[in-house]
Amino acid sequence: GAVEPGWVVRIGAPSSWSNVVALSTANSTEPPQGEITATPVDDQGGRQWAAIRARWNDAMGQIYLQSQNENDKVDLQPYLNAGGSLVFEARVSSAPSDAVKLRVDCGYPCIGEIDVTPAMNALPLNGWTELAVPLQCFADRGTDFSGINTPFLVYSSGSFELTVANIRWEPQQAGNVSCEGALTATP
Repeated sequence: GAVEPGWVVRIGAPSSWSNVVALSTANSTEPPQGEITATPVDDQGGRQWAAIRARWNDAMGQIYLQSQNENDKVDLQPYLNAGGSLVFEARVSSAPSDAVKLRVDCGYPCIGEIDVTPAMNALPLNGWTELAVPLQCFADRGTDFSGINTPFLVYSSGSFELTVANIRWEPQQAGNVSCEGALTATP
């Protein structure tokens, strides 16, 4: 899967919060205690390793897109000003047993977080759905868009399997997930 230069996909959990996910291989990446596993898989169009399947193994963990050097921050305020959304393709293979949080971070502990459990539970199992969450939701919850280092982060505990692909920010994009985390349009 292609990631824009300057950004990397990582997974994290209590045994190690920063593990770079190898994207051009079918090999899995996991922290030392295996709380979460990330595996490159084909996306819905069949492109090899263009999606990442994250499996929470009855434990706390997160998958996220972050600046290569986590201290590097990018001014993404224009996307917020343009009424943009965080957009990604999602496929739930195993419904979450605990809350699922979606975040945009501006250098932890500067974060904006919404609980997207209702949306994840509303998705058809094993089907792809494009989700769009208005960036304003994250701004309202604390994200400072003038200094973003983590433009996408999914956090959960318990068991859950989610595949994500084509993660991006789109200007002038209406959302289909509310700031309360509910699916507002039928997939």
